[in-house]
Amino acid sequence: MLAKFKSLRAQLVALAVVSMLLGLLALAVVNYLTARSQVLDDLQKTTQGLAQAQAQAISDWAASKVAVVKSTVPVTTVPEADAPKFLLQAHDSGGFDNSYVAFADRRILFHAPQNLPPGYDPTGRPWYLLASRGNGPVLTSPYKDAATQRMVVTFALAVKEGGNTAAVVAGDVFLDNVVNIVKSIRPTASSFAFLTDKDGNFIAHPDLKRGGTPAKDAVAGLTAERLQQLAAAGKLEGADIDGVGHELLATAVKGTDWVLVIALNKSESLASLRSLAASSLVAAAIVLVLAGLATGALVAQRLSRLAQLDEVMRDIASGDGDLTRRVSTAGDDELATIGNSFNTFVEKLSGVLREIRDSSESVRTASQEIALGNQDLSARTE
Repeated sequence: MLAKFKSLRAQLVALAVVSMLLGLLALAVVNYLTARSQVLDDLQKTTQGLAQAQAQAISDWAASKVAVVKSTVPVTTVPEADAPKFLLQAHDSGGFDNSYVAFADRRILFHAPQNLPPGYDPTGRPWYLLASRGNGPVLTSPYKDAATQRMVVTFALAVKEGGNTAAVVAGDVFLDNVVNIVKSIRPTASSFAFLTDKDGNFIAHPDLKRGGTPAKDAVAGLTAERLQQLAAAGKLEGADIDGVGHELLATAVKGTDWVLVIALNKSESLASLRSLAASSLVAAAIVLVLAGLATGALVAQRLSRLAQLDEVMRDIASGDGDLTRRVSTAGDDELATIGNSFNTFVEKLSGVLREIRDSSESVRTASQEIALGNQDLSARTE
C-alpha cells in the first residue's frame, strides 16, 4: 500500500484530496457553528415569546380569579341564609371549584354543602392565615384540601375591621385544573412546562404527583435562588430533568409569586441542526470523492509527458537506446522545460558520440598506415 504513494502522481493526488478534506471540514464546522447559533437564537426568541404569552395568559387568569374574590366581599354582610346563593354566583362566574367565606368565630359558609371533617377550624387553614397577614388578595402555595384530599390553591382576601380579620372570602382551584392549563404548553413532543412558587415548589406539573414537591428533586440544581436567577435572565439555560438534557426558560407571572418554566427537550430542539450537519457531511463526502477522481485524472493527464520522459531515459540507460528520439516540449510549464533540457542533453550526447566515432575512424586509418609502414620496414630490413 505504501509503495503506491512513492509515485509523484499518487503523492500529488493524496495531497490534493487531503487539502480538500481539510477545507471541507473547516467549511462544515463554520457552517455548523453559524447554523447552530442561528437555530439557538431563533429557539430563544420563539420560546421567550411563547413563555411571555402563556405567562400573561396565566396572569390574566389569576387576575380574573382575584377580581371575583374581591366581588365576593359583600357576602360577609348578607344574612347567612342568603350567603350560599351569593357564593354560588361567585363560584360560577369565577370558575372556582369551591367558593366560600370563613369568619373569625370559626364559622364557614360554602356555595354548596361540603364533607368537612369534625371540628374543622377554618381560621387555622393556610389560606386564612395568609390572607390575615396580608393587606390584599393572596394566592396560596399548593396544599391538600380538607374535604377532598386533592391538591388545591386558594385565592383569598381578608375583610378587616379595626385592624383585625373579621372574615376571609376565598375561592379554590384544584391543582389538576391548573395542570391542564400548563400541560397545553408543549413546544415539541417531549418538551413541557411547569409552574412553581417563589420557594421553588411545583404548583403545576404534567405529573400531578409532583404538585407541591420541591422542583430541585426533579430538575437538577433548580433551587428557589436559581429559579429567580433564571426568571431574571430570561434566556435559555441548560439543565437535567430526570437525567435528560433540557433547555429551561423561566418567566415570572405578573400579579403572583409564580414562575412559569418551559423545558425544551434539547435533543428534539436541535434535531433539525443534526439533520443539517448530517446532510452537510454527506454532501462533503460526495464532493470529496468526485474532486478526488477529477484531480487524479487531471494529474495523470498532466504527468503523461513525465512518463514518456521516463521511458526514453530508461531506453537510453539500457545501452541500446535510440538517440534520435525526442520528447514533447509543448506547453509553458516545468515539464516542457525538463523535456527541452532532456532533448538538448541527448543532442549533445549524440554529438559527442559522433565525434568519438569520427576520432575512432581516424585512429583506425592511422593504425592501418602504421601497420603498412611496419610491414614495409620489415621487408626492407630483411
